[in-house]
Amino acid sequence: MRIAYLTLILVGLMTTLEVDSLPILSDSPSNNFLHNTISLLCLVNRERVKVRARPLALDERLIKAAQLHTDYMALTENLTHDDIAGPLGTRITDQGFDWWMAGENIAYGFTEKESTKVMKAWMNSKGHRENILNKKFTHFGSGFKNNYWTQNFAQSADGYPPNVPICPRKSMNINMQI
Repeated sequence: MRIAYLTLILVGLMTTLEVDSLPILSDSPSNNFLHNTISLLCLVNRERVKVRARPLALDERLIKAAQLHTDYMALTENLTHDDIAGPLGTRITDQGFDWWMAGENIAYGFTEKESTKVMKAWMNSKGHRENILNKKFTHFGSGFKNNYWTQNFAQSADGYPPNVPICPRKSMNINMQI
Protein backbone atom coordinates (compact mmCIF):
# COMPACT_ATOMS: atom_id res chain seq x y z
CA MET A 1 0.00 0.00 0.00
CA ARG A 2 1.32 3.42 -0.91
CA ILE A 3 0.96 6.25 1.56
CA ALA A 4 1.51 9.93 0.74
CA TYR A 5 2.20 12.38 3.54
CA LEU A 6 1.62 16.06 2.97
CA THR A 7 2.43 18.58 5.65
CA LEU A 8 1.27 22.03 6.57
CA ILE A 9 2.30 25.04 4.51
CA LEU A 10 5.08 27.11 6.05
CA VAL A 11 5.72 30.80 5.50
CA GLY A 12 9.22 32.16 6.21
CA LEU A 13 10.46 32.73 9.74
CA MET A 14 13.63 34.69 10.40
CA THR A 15 15.79 32.43 12.59
CA THR A 16 19.25 30.90 12.33
CA LEU A 17 20.74 27.45 12.89
CA GLU A 18 24.35 26.57 13.67
CA VAL A 19 25.59 23.74 11.43
CA ASP A 20 28.87 22.20 10.40
CA SER A 21 30.39 23.63 7.26
CA LEU A 22 28.56 22.76 4.07
CA PRO A 23 30.14 21.77 0.76
CA ILE A 24 31.63 24.82 -0.92
CA LEU A 25 30.85 25.42 -4.55
CA SER A 26 31.39 28.51 -6.65
CA ASP A 27 28.51 30.98 -6.81
CA SER A 28 28.22 30.70 -10.57
CA PRO A 29 24.62 30.34 -11.80
CA SER A 30 25.30 26.82 -13.08
CA ASN A 31 26.35 25.68 -9.59
CA ASN A 32 23.61 27.41 -7.58
CA PHE A 33 21.05 24.66 -8.15
CA LEU A 34 23.42 21.85 -7.15
CA HIS A 35 24.81 23.80 -4.20
CA ASN A 36 21.30 24.53 -2.90
CA THR A 37 20.20 20.89 -3.25
CA ILE A 38 23.30 19.45 -1.58
CA SER A 39 23.27 22.05 1.20
CA LEU A 40 19.66 21.26 2.02
CA LEU A 41 20.28 17.49 1.98
CA CYS A 42 23.27 17.94 4.31
CA LEU A 43 21.08 19.87 6.74
CA VAL A 44 18.35 17.22 6.55
CA ASN A 45 20.79 14.37 7.09
CA ARG A 46 22.47 16.09 10.03
CA GLU A 47 19.07 16.32 11.73
CA ARG A 48 18.38 12.66 10.93
CA VAL A 49 21.69 11.53 12.45
CA LYS A 50 20.69 13.18 15.75
CA VAL A 51 17.74 10.76 16.02
CA ARG A 52 19.69 7.77 14.66
CA ALA A 53 17.88 7.78 11.31
CA ARG A 54 19.82 6.72 8.23
CA PRO A 55 20.86 9.53 5.90
CA LEU A 56 18.70 10.04 2.83
CA ALA A 57 20.10 9.38 -0.63
CA LEU A 58 19.89 12.19 -3.16
CA ASP A 59 17.73 11.12 -6.10
CA GLU A 60 17.55 12.90 -9.49
CA ARG A 61 13.91 11.86 -10.00
CA LEU A 62 12.84 13.38 -6.69
CA ILE A 63 14.90 16.49 -7.46
CA LYS A 64 13.10 16.87 -10.77
CA ALA A 65 9.65 16.33 -9.22
CA ALA A 66 10.45 18.86 -6.48
CA GLN A 67 11.79 21.41 -8.95
CA LEU A 68 8.80 21.07 -11.26
CA HIS A 69 6.46 21.61 -8.31
CA THR A 70 8.53 24.59 -7.14
CA ASP A 71 8.40 26.05 -10.66
CA TYR A 72 4.61 25.63 -10.61
CA MET A 73 4.30 27.43 -7.27
CA ALA A 74 6.54 30.27 -8.48
CA LEU A 75 4.58 30.58 -11.74
CA THR A 76 1.22 30.70 -9.96
CA GLU A 77 2.61 32.65 -6.98
CA ASN A 78 0.82 30.21 -4.72
CA LEU A 79 2.30 28.17 -1.87
CA THR A 80 0.45 24.89 -2.28
CA HIS A 81 0.78 21.12 -2.26
CA ASP A 82 -1.76 21.04 -5.11
CA ASP A 83 -0.41 20.95 -8.65
CA ILE A 84 -2.00 20.55 -12.08
CA ALA A 85 0.44 17.65 -12.57
CA GLY A 86 -1.37 15.80 -9.78
CA PRO A 87 -0.74 14.87 -6.15
CA LEU A 88 2.76 14.18 -4.83
CA GLY A 89 2.58 10.44 -5.53
CA THR A 90 1.66 11.03 -9.16
CA ARG A 91 4.38 13.65 -9.57
CA ILE A 92 7.18 11.38 -8.33
CA THR A 93 5.83 8.33 -10.17
CA ASP A 94 5.80 10.39 -13.37
CA GLN A 95 9.54 10.92 -12.89
CA GLY A 96 10.09 7.15 -12.71
CA PHE A 97 10.48 6.79 -8.93
CA ASP A 98 8.92 3.55 -7.61
CA TRP A 99 7.85 4.37 -4.05
CA TRP A 100 6.04 2.95 -1.02
CA MET A 101 5.48 6.17 0.88
CA ALA A 102 6.25 9.82 0.22
CA GLY A 103 6.16 13.22 1.93
CA GLU A 104 6.57 16.82 0.90
CA ASN A 105 7.57 20.01 2.70
CA ILE A 106 7.08 23.41 1.09
CA ALA A 107 7.98 26.92 2.18
CA TYR A 108 8.04 30.47 0.91
CA GLY A 109 9.88 33.61 1.89
CA PHE A 110 13.47 32.45 2.20
CA THR A 111 16.10 33.45 -0.34
CA GLU A 112 18.32 30.97 -2.15
CA LYS A 113 21.12 31.57 0.37
CA GLU A 114 18.87 30.92 3.39
CA SER A 115 18.79 27.13 3.42
CA THR A 116 19.71 27.05 7.12
CA LYS A 117 16.83 29.42 7.92
CA VAL A 118 14.22 27.46 5.97
CA MET A 119 15.51 24.25 7.54
CA LYS A 120 15.24 25.75 11.03
CA ALA A 121 11.65 26.82 10.27
CA TRP A 122 10.78 23.31 9.03
CA MET A 123 12.32 21.76 12.14
CA ASN A 124 10.22 24.08 14.32
CA SER A 125 7.03 22.79 12.66
CA LYS A 126 5.71 19.41 13.87
CA GLY A 127 4.50 18.12 10.49
CA HIS A 128 7.57 19.26 8.56
CA ARG A 129 9.88 17.87 11.24
CA GLU A 130 8.10 14.50 11.06
CA ASN A 131 8.84 14.27 7.33
CA ILE A 132 12.49 15.22 7.81
CA LEU A 133 13.02 12.68 10.60
CA ASN A 134 10.81 9.86 9.26
CA LYS A 135 12.99 6.75 9.53
CA LYS A 136 11.09 5.00 6.74
CA PHE A 137 12.14 7.51 4.08
CA THR A 138 15.20 6.53 2.04
CA HIS A 139 15.51 9.20 -0.68
CA PHE A 140 15.41 12.98 -1.05
CA GLY A 141 15.04 15.69 -3.67
CA SER A 142 14.51 19.44 -3.44
CA GLY A 143 13.66 22.44 -5.56
CA PHE A 144 13.98 26.21 -5.28
CA LYS A 145 12.74 29.18 -7.32
CA ASN A 146 11.86 32.78 -6.44
CA ASN A 147 11.86 32.09 -2.68
CA TYR A 148 9.63 28.99 -3.06
CA TRP A 149 11.06 25.76 -1.64
CA THR A 150 10.06 22.11 -1.98
CA GLN A 151 11.46 19.03 -0.27
CA ASN A 152 10.39 15.59 -1.50
CA PHE A 153 10.96 12.51 0.65
CA ALA A 154 10.20 8.93 -0.35
CA GLN A 155 10.68 5.34 0.64
CA SER A 156 11.93 3.54 -2.42
CA ALA A 157 10.29 0.26 -3.40
CA ASP A 158 13.83 -0.75 -4.42
CA GLY A 159 15.14 -0.40 -0.86
CA TYR A 160 17.93 1.60 0.71
CA PRO A 161 21.11 2.10 -1.33
CA PRO A 162 24.50 1.16 0.16
CA ASN A 163 27.03 3.68 1.49
CA VAL A 164 24.86 6.79 1.62
CA PRO A 165 26.89 9.76 2.89
CA ILE A 166 25.48 12.36 5.25
CA CYS A 167 26.72 15.03 2.88
CA PRO A 168 27.29 14.16 -0.81
CA ARG A 169 30.53 15.28 -2.41
CA LYS A 170 30.46 18.64 -4.14
CA SER A 171 31.61 16.97 -7.35
CA MET A 172 28.35 15.05 -7.65
CA ASN A 173 26.86 15.27 -11.12
CA ILE A 174 23.11 15.75 -11.53
CA ASN A 175 21.86 15.33 -15.07
CA MET A 176 18.32 16.49 -15.66
CA GLN A 177 16.32 18.57 -18.05
CA ILE A 178 13.37 20.57 -16.82
